[in-house]
Amino acid sequence: MDMDMDKSMNMNMNMSIIVKIGELDANPCCGTHLTSTAQIQSIALLHQSPIRGGHSRLYFICGGRVANHLRKEHEILKNVSTNQLSCSIDAVEEKIELLSLNYKKTNSTLNNLLKELASIEANKIFQNFKTHDNNNSKLAYVYRADLPEYLTWVQKELTTLINQDKTGDVDLSNKQTLVLLSGAAPNGGTIKILGPKAEELQKELKSKLSNLKGGGKGSSFQGKITKFEKGELEAVLKYLDSML
Repeated sequence: MDMDMDKSMNMNMNMSIIVKIGELDANPCCGTHLTSTAQIQSIALLHQSPIRGGHSRLYFICGGRVANHLRKEHEILKNVSTNQLSCSIDAVEEKIELLSLNYKKTNSTLNNLLKELASIEANKIFQNFKTHDNNNSKLAYVYRADLPEYLTWVQKELTTLINQDKTGDVDLSNKQTLVLLSGAAPNGGTIKILGPKAEELQKELKSKLSNLKGGGKGSSFQGKITKFEKGELEAVLKYLDSML
């Protein structure tokens, strides 16, 4: 920024000082003229965040705000250590790391157990399909109020069993139909239909689920229920039971 522009800014903004940082930046002074830098008291550099143009924004606080910020952070840390973690402030970091590790282990164990259950359920469906009269279409459904990924695992396990079977007795395109339903009232859920009855079932389900949106063609349909209205989920489960 050249001196002419500096003078123009001074006149237009009624400022007496332009603060310049080398050739990097130039900004009008805010008007808080200190007689000594000691008046600033404490300065705390908090964190940085990237901004466009390859620049970085530095967040900081000064003066009495530093003490207020420290007091607030200490109160939060003390509350967490005492009421949530039951440890001293110095042990918070170690305790959180331990909790995080245990959470990951527990989550991994849960996923493995769910996959085992999904494998058992898929095998049960596969065997029922194989032993059924292949001249007639057979239907099976899996409902889960929570953990929709469980249904994905059931489908994957069943697909693996079908691909490994050389008899062709189970065919989700032409012979058997699988319905995967998740969710619980008053929230929403998802539904997936694979099989020759997909078109028939989706029409019936759309008449029973006022908030069902989705699409597909032929032997496949996938949809989302934004919200289960009162009694809708029960009606759908009763209908699917009647189709078995």
